[in-house]
Amino acid sequence: MNTEIQHINESERKINIEMPQEETQKYFEEVLKKEAKKLTIPGFRKGKAPLSLVKKMYGDALFYDNLDKIAQNKFWDEMDIQGIEVLGVPKLTDLDLKEDGGLKFEIQFEVYPEIKIDNLEEIEVEKVEYEASEKFVENMVEFVRFELRTEEPADKIDSMEYIVTLEKTDIDVNESKTPEKIPVYLKNSSVNPEFVNLLMNKNLNDEFETSIPLAIKKEETENDENQTSTSRYRIVEIKKITLPEANDELAVNYSKGKISTLEELKKALVDAELSYYEKQETDQLRNAIRDAMIKKFSFTPPPTLVERYASLMEKELKKKYKINELPMNILSEVKRISEDNVKWDFIRNELKKKFNLSLTEEEIDAYAQKISEKNNLEKEKVLNYLYSDKSGLLNELEEDKLFDFILSKIKVIPKKVTI
Repeated sequence: MNTEIQHINESERKINIEMPQEETQKYFEEVLKKEAKKLTIPGFRKGKAPLSLVKKMYGDALFYDNLDKIAQNKFWDEMDIQGIEVLGVPKLTDLDLKEDGGLKFEIQFEVYPEIKIDNLEEIEVEKVEYEASEKFVENMVEFVRFELRTEEPADKIDSMEYIVTLEKTDIDVNESKTPEKIPVYLKNSSVNPEFVNLLMNKNLNDEFETSIPLAIKKEETENDENQTSTSRYRIVEIKKITLPEANDELAVNYSKGKISTLEELKKALVDAELSYYEKQETDQLRNAIRDAMIKKFSFTPPPTLVERYASLMEKELKKKYKINELPMNILSEVKRISEDNVKWDFIRNELKKKFNLSLTEEEIDAYAQKISEKNNLEKEKVLNYLYSDKSGLLNELEEDKLFDFILSKIKVIPKKVTI
Protein backbone atom coordinates (compact mmCIF):
# COMPACT_ATOMS: atom_id res chain seq x y z
CA MET A 1 0.00 0.00 0.00
CA ASN A 2 1.24 3.49 -0.87
CA THR A 3 0.26 6.54 1.19
CA GLU A 4 1.18 10.20 0.65
CA ILE A 5 -0.06 13.23 2.63
CA GLN A 6 0.18 16.70 1.10
CA HIS A 7 -0.09 19.96 3.10
CA ILE A 8 -2.45 22.37 1.34
CA ASN A 9 -2.16 24.95 4.13
CA GLU A 10 -1.97 25.05 7.95
CA SER A 11 -5.46 23.57 8.32
CA GLU A 12 -6.04 21.44 5.23
CA ARG A 13 -4.43 18.23 4.03
CA LYS A 14 -4.79 15.88 1.09
CA ILE A 15 -4.03 12.18 1.31
CA ASN A 16 -3.43 9.82 -1.62
CA ILE A 17 -3.83 6.13 -0.86
CA GLU A 18 -3.22 3.22 -3.21
CA MET A 19 -4.58 -0.13 -1.95
CA PRO A 20 -3.61 -3.48 -3.52
CA GLN A 21 -6.33 -5.92 -4.61
CA GLU A 22 -5.98 -8.08 -1.48
CA GLU A 23 -6.46 -5.16 0.90
CA THR A 24 -9.32 -3.76 -1.16
CA GLN A 25 -11.13 -7.12 -0.93
CA LYS A 26 -10.47 -7.28 2.80
CA TYR A 27 -12.19 -3.93 3.31
CA PHE A 28 -15.00 -4.96 0.96
CA GLU A 29 -15.67 -8.03 3.13
CA GLU A 30 -16.30 -5.72 6.10
CA VAL A 31 -18.66 -3.55 4.05
CA LEU A 32 -20.41 -6.66 2.68
CA LYS A 33 -21.22 -7.91 6.20
CA LYS A 34 -23.04 -4.67 7.00
CA GLU A 35 -24.83 -4.49 3.64
CA ALA A 36 -25.96 -8.13 3.89
CA LYS A 37 -27.94 -7.31 7.02
CA LYS A 38 -30.10 -4.94 4.99
CA LEU A 39 -31.00 -7.46 2.26
CA THR A 40 -34.01 -9.79 2.04
CA ILE A 41 -33.42 -12.94 -0.02
CA PRO A 42 -36.27 -15.42 -0.73
CA GLY A 43 -36.19 -18.33 1.74
CA PHE A 44 -34.36 -16.33 4.43
CA ARG A 45 -35.33 -13.78 7.01
CA LYS A 46 -34.04 -10.24 6.41
CA GLY A 47 -30.28 -10.14 6.94
CA LYS A 48 -30.01 -13.88 7.68
CA ALA A 49 -28.91 -15.18 4.28
CA PRO A 50 -25.41 -16.76 4.18
CA LEU A 51 -22.71 -14.26 3.28
CA SER A 52 -21.45 -16.54 0.48
CA LEU A 53 -24.93 -16.48 -1.13
CA VAL A 54 -25.17 -12.69 -0.83
CA LYS A 55 -21.75 -12.34 -2.42
CA LYS A 56 -22.68 -14.71 -5.27
CA MET A 57 -25.96 -12.91 -6.02
CA TYR A 58 -25.04 -9.26 -5.36
CA GLY A 59 -21.27 -9.22 -4.84
CA ASP A 60 -20.23 -7.27 -7.94
CA ALA A 61 -23.03 -4.70 -7.60
CA LEU A 62 -22.33 -4.15 -3.90
CA PHE A 63 -18.61 -3.87 -4.57
CA TYR A 64 -18.99 -1.09 -7.16
CA ASP A 65 -21.71 0.69 -5.18
CA ASN A 66 -19.57 0.80 -2.03
CA LEU A 67 -16.16 1.82 -3.36
CA ASP A 68 -16.54 5.17 -1.59
CA LYS A 69 -17.24 3.40 1.74
CA ILE A 70 -14.16 1.24 1.28
CA ALA A 71 -12.11 4.37 0.69
CA GLN A 72 -13.61 6.19 3.67
CA ASN A 73 -13.05 3.20 6.00
CA LYS A 74 -9.44 2.92 4.89
CA PHE A 75 -8.99 6.67 5.37
CA TRP A 76 -10.19 6.60 8.98
CA ASP A 77 -7.99 3.59 9.77
CA GLU A 78 -5.02 5.47 8.35
CA MET A 79 -5.83 8.54 10.45
CA ASP A 80 -5.89 6.35 13.59
CA ILE A 81 -2.53 4.81 12.67
CA GLN A 82 -0.91 8.22 12.08
CA GLY A 83 -2.60 9.84 15.09
CA ILE A 84 -4.19 12.62 13.06
CA GLU A 85 -7.28 14.33 14.49
CA VAL A 86 -9.64 15.24 11.66
CA LEU A 87 -11.96 18.24 11.73
CA GLY A 88 -15.27 18.21 9.91
CA VAL A 89 -16.24 15.77 7.17
CA PRO A 90 -13.47 14.57 4.80
CA LYS A 91 -14.14 14.95 1.05
CA LEU A 92 -13.46 12.15 -1.44
CA THR A 93 -11.98 14.10 -4.37
CA ASP A 94 -10.77 11.21 -6.59
CA LEU A 95 -11.56 7.47 -6.82
CA ASP A 96 -10.10 4.98 -9.29
CA LEU A 97 -10.58 1.21 -9.44
CA LYS A 98 -7.49 -0.25 -11.10
CA GLU A 99 -7.51 -3.11 -13.60
CA ASP A 100 -5.93 -5.49 -11.07
CA GLY A 101 -8.76 -4.86 -8.57
CA GLY A 102 -6.79 -2.46 -6.40
CA LEU A 103 -8.20 0.92 -5.33
CA LYS A 104 -6.60 4.31 -5.62
CA PHE A 105 -8.23 7.39 -4.12
CA GLU A 106 -7.66 10.90 -2.83
CA ILE A 107 -9.34 12.54 0.18
CA GLN A 108 -9.12 16.16 1.31
CA PHE A 109 -9.58 16.83 5.03
CA GLU A 110 -9.13 19.44 7.72
CA VAL A 111 -6.98 19.32 10.85
CA TYR A 112 -6.27 21.46 13.88
CA PRO A 113 -3.66 23.97 12.73
CA GLU A 114 -0.22 23.96 14.32
CA ILE A 115 0.56 27.48 15.54
CA LYS A 116 3.99 28.57 16.70
CA ILE A 117 3.69 31.29 19.35
CA ASP A 118 6.99 33.09 19.94
CA ASN A 119 8.65 36.53 20.04
CA LEU A 120 5.69 38.19 21.77
CA GLU A 121 7.97 41.11 22.59
CA GLU A 122 7.89 42.09 18.90
CA ILE A 123 4.19 42.97 19.14
CA GLU A 124 3.43 46.67 19.65
CA VAL A 125 0.06 48.18 20.59
CA GLU A 126 -0.98 51.68 21.51
CA LYS A 127 -2.72 52.36 24.83
CA VAL A 128 -4.59 55.60 25.42
CA GLU A 129 -4.09 57.18 28.84
CA TYR A 130 -6.71 59.80 29.68
CA GLU A 131 -6.25 62.94 31.75
CA ALA A 132 -8.87 65.52 32.67
CA SER A 133 -8.60 69.13 31.52
CA GLU A 134 -9.71 72.08 33.67
CA LYS A 135 -12.65 72.57 31.31
CA PHE A 136 -13.68 68.94 31.80
CA VAL A 137 -13.62 69.39 35.60
CA GLU A 138 -15.66 72.59 35.30
CA ASN A 139 -18.25 70.78 33.21
CA MET A 140 -18.49 68.01 35.79
CA VAL A 141 -19.10 70.57 38.55
CA GLU A 142 -21.71 72.30 36.39
CA PHE A 143 -23.44 68.97 35.93
CA VAL A 144 -23.64 68.54 39.74
CA ARG A 145 -24.97 72.10 40.14
CA PHE A 146 -27.62 71.38 37.52
CA GLU A 147 -28.60 68.15 39.29
CA LEU A 148 -29.18 70.10 42.53
CA ARG A 149 -31.01 73.02 40.88
CA THR A 150 -34.21 74.59 42.11
CA GLU A 151 -37.04 75.37 39.68
CA GLU A 152 -39.95 77.77 39.61
CA PRO A 153 -42.60 78.36 36.91
CA ALA A 154 -42.15 81.40 34.66
CA ASP A 155 -44.09 83.15 31.90
CA LYS A 156 -41.27 84.67 29.87
CA ILE A 157 -37.76 83.73 28.68
CA ASP A 158 -35.42 86.63 29.43
CA SER A 159 -32.06 84.91 30.06
CA MET A 160 -30.22 81.60 29.65
CA GLU A 161 -31.25 80.29 33.09
CA TYR A 162 -34.35 78.46 31.86
CA ILE A 163 -35.60 75.01 30.96
CA VAL A 164 -38.17 75.37 28.19
CA THR A 165 -40.51 72.57 27.15
CA LEU A 166 -41.49 72.76 23.49
CA GLU A 167 -44.15 71.01 21.49
CA LYS A 168 -42.68 70.29 18.06
CA THR A 169 -44.59 69.44 14.90
CA ASP A 170 -42.83 68.84 11.58
CA ILE A 171 -44.82 70.77 9.01
CA ASP A 172 -43.67 68.55 6.12
CA VAL A 173 -45.03 65.48 7.93
CA ASN A 174 -48.65 64.38 8.33
CA GLU A 175 -50.40 67.05 10.43
CA SER A 176 -52.32 64.37 12.37
CA LYS A 177 -49.10 63.16 13.99
CA THR A 178 -48.96 63.79 17.76
CA PRO A 179 -46.59 66.71 18.56
CA GLU A 180 -43.31 65.76 20.22
CA LYS A 181 -42.54 67.29 23.62
CA ILE A 182 -38.91 68.37 24.04
CA PRO A 183 -37.40 69.85 27.23
CA VAL A 184 -34.52 72.24 26.39
CA TYR A 185 -31.98 73.65 28.85
CA LEU A 186 -30.81 76.82 27.17
CA LYS A 187 -27.25 76.53 28.49
CA ASN A 188 -26.79 73.01 27.15
CA SER A 189 -23.82 73.06 24.79
CA SER A 190 -25.60 70.74 22.35
CA VAL A 191 -28.40 73.27 21.76
CA ASN A 192 -28.00 75.43 18.66
CA PRO A 193 -27.19 79.06 19.76
CA GLU A 194 -29.30 80.40 16.86
CA PHE A 195 -32.28 78.47 18.21
CA VAL A 196 -31.65 79.84 21.71
CA ASN A 197 -31.63 83.42 20.33
CA LEU A 198 -34.95 82.66 18.65
CA LEU A 199 -36.46 81.78 22.05
CA MET A 200 -35.33 84.95 23.81
CA ASN A 201 -38.16 87.21 25.04
CA LYS A 202 -40.82 84.71 24.00
CA ASN A 203 -43.73 83.96 26.33
CA LEU A 204 -45.54 80.88 27.55
CA ASN A 205 -47.84 79.43 24.81
CA ASP A 206 -46.14 81.43 22.05
CA GLU A 207 -45.97 79.61 18.72
CA PHE A 208 -43.41 80.00 15.95
CA GLU A 209 -42.11 78.27 12.84
CA THR A 210 -38.47 77.89 11.90
CA SER A 211 -36.08 75.81 9.80
CA ILE A 212 -33.23 76.40 12.29
CA PRO A 213 -32.30 73.04 13.82
CA LEU A 214 -32.70 72.76 17.58
CA ALA A 215 -29.53 70.75 18.16
CA ILE A 216 -26.02 71.32 16.83
CA LYS A 217 -25.13 68.78 14.16
CA LYS A 218 -21.80 67.08 14.81
CA GLU A 219 -21.15 66.46 11.12
CA GLU A 220 -22.81 68.22 8.24
CA THR A 221 -22.99 66.80 4.74
CA GLU A 222 -24.20 68.18 1.42
CA ASN A 223 -27.42 66.22 1.89
CA ASP A 224 -28.01 67.98 5.22
CA GLU A 225 -27.62 71.38 3.55
CA ASN A 226 -30.13 70.49 0.87
CA GLN A 227 -32.65 68.85 3.19
CA THR A 228 -33.74 71.63 5.56
CA SER A 229 -37.25 71.21 6.96
CA THR A 230 -39.52 73.63 8.75
CA SER A 231 -41.02 72.82 12.14
CA ARG A 232 -43.74 74.45 14.23
CA TYR A 233 -43.06 74.95 17.95
CA ARG A 234 -45.26 75.91 20.88
CA ILE A 235 -43.86 76.84 24.28
CA VAL A 236 -45.83 74.71 26.76
CA GLU A 237 -43.72 75.22 29.92
CA ILE A 238 -41.05 77.62 31.16
CA LYS A 239 -39.04 76.96 34.31
CA LYS A 240 -36.62 79.44 35.83
CA ILE A 241 -33.75 77.53 37.38
CA THR A 242 -31.33 78.53 40.13
CA LEU A 243 -28.06 76.67 40.48
CA PRO A 244 -26.35 76.28 43.90
CA GLU A 245 -22.93 77.83 44.44
CA ALA A 246 -19.89 75.72 43.66
CA ASN A 247 -18.53 75.36 47.20
CA ASP A 248 -18.01 72.81 49.96
CA GLU A 249 -21.73 72.82 50.76
CA LEU A 250 -22.40 71.60 47.22
CA ALA A 251 -20.02 68.68 47.81
CA VAL A 252 -21.72 67.73 51.08
CA ASN A 253 -25.23 67.91 49.60
CA TYR A 254 -24.42 66.00 46.43
CA SER A 255 -22.55 63.20 48.24
CA LYS A 256 -25.07 63.11 51.13
CA GLY A 257 -22.33 63.84 53.61
CA LYS A 258 -19.73 61.40 52.26
CA ILE A 259 -17.56 64.18 50.79
CA SER A 260 -16.82 67.38 52.72
CA THR A 261 -14.97 69.67 50.27
CA LEU A 262 -15.39 70.86 46.70
CA GLU A 263 -11.86 69.70 45.79
CA GLU A 264 -12.64 66.19 47.06
CA LEU A 265 -15.84 66.22 45.00
CA LYS A 266 -13.92 67.25 41.87
CA LYS A 267 -11.47 64.41 42.38
CA ALA A 268 -14.26 61.88 42.95
CA LEU A 269 -16.10 63.03 39.84
CA VAL A 270 -12.98 62.93 37.68
CA ASP A 271 -11.93 59.54 39.03
CA ALA A 272 -15.36 58.08 38.27
CA GLU A 273 -15.41 59.49 34.76
CA LEU A 274 -11.83 58.45 33.99
CA SER A 275 -12.65 54.98 35.28
CA TYR A 276 -15.39 54.76 32.64
CA TYR A 277 -13.02 55.94 29.91
CA GLU A 278 -10.37 53.47 31.07
CA LYS A 279 -12.88 50.62 30.97
CA GLN A 280 -13.68 51.55 27.37
CA GLU A 281 -9.98 51.74 26.61
CA THR A 282 -9.38 48.31 28.16
CA ASP A 283 -11.84 46.81 25.70
CA GLN A 284 -10.23 48.69 22.80
CA LEU A 285 -6.75 47.66 23.95
CA ARG A 286 -7.76 44.00 24.07
CA ASN A 287 -9.19 44.27 20.56
CA ALA A 288 -5.92 45.84 19.39
CA ILE A 289 -3.91 43.02 21.01
CA ARG A 290 -6.19 40.43 19.43
CA ASP A 291 -5.81 42.01 15.98
CA ALA A 292 -2.03 42.32 16.35
CA MET A 293 -1.66 38.67 17.35
CA ILE A 294 -3.91 37.47 14.52
CA LYS A 295 -1.71 39.46 12.13
CA LYS A 296 1.58 38.17 13.57
CA PHE A 297 0.55 34.52 13.87
CA SER A 298 -1.63 34.45 10.77
CA PHE A 299 -2.69 31.11 9.30
CA THR A 300 -5.48 29.64 7.20
CA PRO A 301 -8.27 28.60 9.61
CA PRO A 302 -10.26 25.38 9.06
CA PRO A 303 -13.04 26.22 6.55
CA THR A 304 -15.57 24.06 8.43
CA LEU A 305 -15.24 26.13 11.61
CA VAL A 306 -15.31 29.41 9.67
CA GLU A 307 -18.51 28.33 7.91
CA ARG A 308 -20.03 27.37 11.26
CA TYR A 309 -19.24 30.78 12.76
CA ALA A 310 -20.49 32.59 9.65
CA SER A 311 -23.72 30.59 9.56
CA LEU A 312 -24.53 31.55 13.17
CA MET A 313 -23.76 35.22 12.51
CA GLU A 314 -25.90 35.25 9.37
CA LYS A 315 -28.87 33.76 11.25
CA GLU A 316 -28.54 36.34 14.02
CA LEU A 317 -28.32 39.24 11.55
CA LYS A 318 -31.31 38.01 9.52
CA LYS A 319 -33.35 37.64 12.70
CA LYS A 320 -32.27 41.03 14.03
CA TYR A 321 -33.07 42.95 10.84
CA LYS A 322 -35.95 40.69 9.76
CA ILE A 323 -34.60 39.97 6.28
CA ASN A 324 -34.25 36.79 4.23
CA GLU A 325 -30.96 37.56 2.50
CA LEU A 326 -27.92 39.60 3.51
CA PRO A 327 -26.20 42.01 1.05
CA MET A 328 -22.92 40.79 -0.46
CA ASN A 329 -20.83 43.40 1.36
CA ILE A 330 -22.28 42.24 4.70
CA LEU A 331 -21.65 38.58 3.81
CA SER A 332 -18.00 39.44 3.03
CA GLU A 333 -17.65 41.17 6.39
CA VAL A 334 -19.29 38.22 8.15
CA LYS A 335 -16.74 35.89 6.55
CA ARG A 336 -13.82 38.12 7.58
CA ILE A 337 -15.05 38.38 11.16
CA SER A 338 -15.67 34.63 11.30
CA GLU A 339 -12.13 33.89 10.06
CA ASP A 340 -10.66 36.22 12.69
CA ASN A 341 -12.79 34.66 15.43
CA VAL A 342 -11.62 31.16 14.53
CA LYS A 343 -7.99 32.30 14.31
CA TRP A 344 -8.20 33.99 17.70
CA ASP A 345 -9.76 30.89 19.28
CA PHE A 346 -6.81 28.78 18.15
CA ILE A 347 -4.20 31.41 19.12
CA ARG A 348 -5.80 31.87 22.54
CA ASN A 349 -5.90 28.12 23.17
CA GLU A 350 -2.28 27.76 22.09
CA LEU A 351 -1.24 30.57 24.46
CA LYS A 352 -3.06 28.92 27.36
CA LYS A 353 -1.49 25.59 26.53
CA LYS A 354 2.08 26.83 25.99
CA PHE A 355 2.23 29.18 28.97
CA ASN A 356 -0.09 27.24 31.31
CA LEU A 357 -2.63 30.06 31.56
CA SER A 358 -5.68 28.02 32.54
CA LEU A 359 -7.19 28.88 35.93
CA THR A 360 -5.87 26.92 38.88
CA GLU A 361 -8.04 25.69 41.75
CA GLU A 362 -6.19 28.10 44.04
CA GLU A 363 -7.06 31.07 41.81
CA ILE A 364 -10.72 30.07 41.62
CA ASP A 365 -10.82 29.52 45.38
CA ALA A 366 -9.29 32.96 46.02
CA TYR A 367 -11.77 34.55 43.61
CA ALA A 368 -14.70 32.85 45.35
CA GLN A 369 -13.38 34.04 48.73
CA LYS A 370 -13.22 37.62 47.43
CA ILE A 371 -16.81 37.50 46.15
CA SER A 372 -18.13 35.88 49.32
CA GLU A 373 -16.53 38.54 51.54
CA LYS A 374 -17.70 41.41 49.33
CA ASN A 375 -21.31 40.21 49.13
CA ASN A 376 -21.57 38.43 52.51
CA LEU A 377 -22.26 35.05 50.90
CA GLU A 378 -21.21 31.53 51.80
CA LYS A 379 -18.05 30.62 49.93
CA GLU A 380 -19.36 27.15 49.03
CA LYS A 381 -22.45 28.67 47.38
CA VAL A 382 -20.25 31.07 45.42
CA LEU A 383 -18.09 28.19 44.18
CA ASN A 384 -21.15 26.20 43.12
CA TYR A 385 -22.40 29.19 41.17
CA LEU A 386 -19.02 29.81 39.53
CA TYR A 387 -18.88 26.24 38.27
CA SER A 388 -22.49 26.30 37.03
CA ASP A 389 -23.46 26.80 33.38
CA LYS A 390 -25.20 30.06 34.25
CA SER A 391 -22.00 31.79 35.34
CA GLY A 392 -19.57 33.25 32.83
CA LEU A 393 -17.40 34.68 35.58
CA LEU A 394 -14.69 32.03 35.32
CA ASN A 395 -14.39 32.67 31.59
CA GLU A 396 -13.98 36.38 32.34
CA LEU A 397 -11.39 35.63 35.02
CA GLU A 398 -9.43 33.38 32.66
CA GLU A 399 -9.61 36.04 29.95
CA ASP A 400 -8.22 38.59 32.42
CA LYS A 401 -5.36 36.24 33.23
CA LEU A 402 -4.62 35.71 29.54
CA PHE A 403 -4.48 39.42 28.69
CA ASP A 404 -2.50 40.27 31.82
CA PHE A 405 0.10 37.75 30.66
CA ILE A 406 0.15 39.12 27.10
CA LEU A 407 0.52 42.69 28.39
CA SER A 408 3.51 41.62 30.46
CA LYS A 409 5.26 40.37 27.30
CA ILE A 410 4.38 42.79 24.50
CA LYS A 411 5.39 46.44 24.01
CA VAL A 412 2.68 48.90 25.03
CA ILE A 413 3.10 52.45 23.73
CA PRO A 414 1.27 55.03 25.87
CA LYS A 415 -0.68 57.82 24.16
CA LYS A 416 -1.81 60.75 26.32
CA VAL A 417 -5.29 62.10 25.57
CA THR A 418 -6.81 65.07 27.37
CA ILE A 419 -10.57 65.14 27.74
